[in-house]
Amino acid sequence: MSKQFHVQGGFVFDSTNYRMEWNKACAKAGLRDFDEKTRTRGEEGGARLHDCRCSGAVNLLRAGIDEGTVLKIGGWKTRAMLDRYNVMDEWRIAAGLKKGGDFVAGEMIAPKERSK
Repeated sequence: MSKQFHVQGGFVFDSTNYRMEWNKACAKAGLRDFDEKTRTRGEEGGARLHDCRCSGAVNLLRAGIDEGTVLKIGGWKTRAMLDRYNVMDEWRIAAGLKKGGDFVAGEMIAPKERSK
């Protein structure tokens, strides 16, 4: 039995031939050209299925979902694989630095307030 991805009323992709279906979906979304007759795709543009996995990992972690849950959602068995998909960007690094700075500032103020 093949692994299939369901939506209400049918399948999204059949994993035995997901690439063809993925190419059709990208063409329908206007991301790439696809010729139904020759079953070939244009070379420019488009999105890879793995791009979606990367975006999924980044967005789930940014949303505060714990890493164990993200590992299960993404189908990764090890933290090292999650790290490959968890792409860092300047915004995430800056947000992490700000959060760390806010924590330290809060710790500096807290002892003064506790002594009152």
